[in-house]
Amino acid sequence: MRQVIIDAHQDPSPSTLHGERPSPNNHGHLTMKICHSHNLNHDPDFDTPYGIRVSLPPGDTFRALVDTDWEQFHWFATEHDRDRALEDMASEHIYSRRGDRPTVVFDRVERTPA
Repeated sequence: MRQVIIDAHQDPSPSTLHGERPSPNNHGHLTMKICHSHNLNHDPDFDTPYGIRVSLPPGDTFRALVDTDWEQFHWFATEHDRDRALEDMASEHIYSRRGDRPTVVFDRVERTPA
């Protein structure tokens, strides 16, 4: 079975899935098994070594709203898919207001084989 991370501040029932209580991981979150993997929008076991790290530059005022070490990763199966997504993410979107200049930092990253 696959696992999903839930907020550690929630009080999950001891009888969560299949009678197993979620266990804390090293980030203070609780992990629990996913019992309906067909509801996932991607296969977490699929090999996706190419990624985009999204972060904020030092001194960005948005850091006051999120954790100062905030970052998000998006993973892709090929370099081509990653680079195409990066181009789209970094471009001005049609819904952006005129003059908006997001300060999000995009970095190409790769997972190393375990």
